[in-house]
Amino acid sequence: MKTTIPYEVLNEQMHKKKGIFYLPFVIEHFDQLDTDQPELIAVARGYDLRAMIYSQSQLGAAATAFQGNRPIAIFGVVLFWGGVGEMWSIFDNRAREYPASMLRCGSSFVDIAMRYLHLHRLQITVRTDDIRAIRYAQALKFETETVLKKYGPDKVDYLLMTRF
Repeated sequence: MKTTIPYEVLNEQMHKKKGIFYLPFVIEHFDQLDTDQPELIAVARGYDLRAMIYSQSQLGAAATAFQGNRPIAIFGVVLFWGGVGEMWSIFDNRAREYPASMLRCGSSFVDIAMRYLHLHRLQITVRTDDIRAIRYAQALKFETETVLKKYGPDKVDYLLMTRF
């Protein structure tokens, strides 16, 4: 089920940083990212990562953040059933140069997604060895619900983190 959040809402209500704007996600945006996120590297070893990203983008709402004419982040929410979704994101390495803006944008998106998608539960999965991602999730007010043992494609443990 393809669902959208009005992009004018994203552009009006997301954290405003000069030169940043939001458009609907298309798979070519993923192709333009330069990222070294460890979970993507692990998945890419044995799976069609591009097809996986495209599939999840079709199961809910997905957007791309641009800086100038280049994507710096893709993100969205896969909807499981009424009121429950799982957020995903992939950041270009350049986006990590602006941690405060990343945090404000992430926080804005979580709030917008909860409201526009009528979510009572939003969850994410985070590698237990990715301290930076865990801190980012905690700053977005996600709390650890459980450890998913050997969850990753490389058999790494993940945290299931939730926000209500």
